[in-house]
Amino acid sequence: MIVPIRKGEIVMIVEDNSADAHYLKHQLSGVESISLVMTADDGDVALDMLHKRRLDGDVFPTLIFLDLRMPRMGGFQFLNAFQRDFAGSGCRVVVVTGSASDPDRLRSLEYETVIDYVVKPVDQLAVRWILRTERDRRADRSA
Repeated sequence: MIVPIRKGEIVMIVEDNSADAHYLKHQLSGVESISLVMTADDGDVALDMLHKRRLDGDVFPTLIFLDLRMPRMGGFQFLNAFQRDFAGSGCRVVVVTGSASDPDRLRSLEYETVIDYVVKPVDQLAVRWILRTERDRRADRSA
């Protein structure tokens, strides 16, 4: 599902729990720099959407908020495929999960595309901080 919000960045939420996805989408809706929030309820669906955007020449998301625990394709499987297929896209991943497990955190942060690991629920202040940090990182790389 694609929901237009305002002018600016494109982000994607990959989350199988519709209440969690809705909550995060609500947190993102108050961020002025976001123009589009894409949602996928599974890693396979998200990868298909990303491949289609690339094939169609559409603007790619700058950030993906990814749940780790999903029934069909979990977060780590998604990260393996994403890193293989989209590592050079400039898109980064924030793991947003109910797991405060140190092994999950360490494993997630080993992926070069992962920039943060956040335990649910994520409030708007955290979302704004993540987006600003990522914008600053991109600005530093392009300077």
